[in-house]
Amino acid sequence: MSTSHQTGALAGAWPVVALGGIVAGAVGAFATHNLWASLACMALGAGGIMLLADRAARQQAEDEAYAAWVEARGWEPVRNLPAALVTSLLRCGDARRLEDGYVGLLDGRTAAVGHFVWETVTQEVDDYGNVHETRVPHDHTVLETLTGLQSMVRLTLAPRGFGEGRIADSLESLMTTDRAVELESAELREAYRLFVADQESELVVRDVFTPSLIVRLVELADAGITVEFETGALVCSVRGHSGDPGLLDALAEISAAVADALCAASITPSQAQAS
Repeated sequence: MSTSHQTGALAGAWPVVALGGIVAGAVGAFATHNLWASLACMALGAGGIMLLADRAARQQAEDEAYAAWVEARGWEPVRNLPAALVTSLLRCGDARRLEDGYVGLLDGRTAAVGHFVWETVTQEVDDYGNVHETRVPHDHTVLETLTGLQSMVRLTLAPRGFGEGRIADSLESLMTTDRAVELESAELREAYRLFVADQESELVVRDVFTPSLIVRLVELADAGITVEFETGALVCSVRGHSGDPGLLDALAEISAAVADALCAASITPSQAQAS
């Protein structure tokens, strides 16, 4: 569904589309001296520019929606996440940066949202001693929430991809310092892969993943959100540079729900009675 901003941007692009079609048609006529080939080139040129204009309009609409989302919460611009390099995602790559970052409060906790980009950087030296650098960027939209140190050490809840069944979980458990955990919910197992630190207590894991949290995670599974927790920082992320308000709301909802569950699981019975 297109927004009014997107429709307006596309309307403004029509002169460029028409000009592109004319230029492509002229090039086709010059190259082929054939009317039908010229018309085909004109159509292809106009169509290609229209696709580019549509993509630009969609991105502009998402950027404006993203700005409105953070503005509505009164969040302030920030250049870096409050806790950098904390989770495996935030440690990825040879270079990292945060774009369009904002910081504020989410259910009373310090949180930040932004477009996190990590890059792989490779360098090659040619026969003349010139160094050529290649950077491959990987985009993620992230929401980081600071919870403070909790009873859990580390967890990763990731959408389950094709071919990532029990065998894949077992192999990953053997090759890493984390192990796969299967909870009683079949719906959660089908939607997500859950890994925790090897030394993690099964009791603590089940205290965090309460039935109410599991239900909410399953309901939001289509958003494709990955949840990481380590050293008191909770990072919810999706692949790509997104400003979709519905997706941002899902990130905020999952972040708040998991943070609440972590904090509730760390409260001892004596603390609960005192409160």
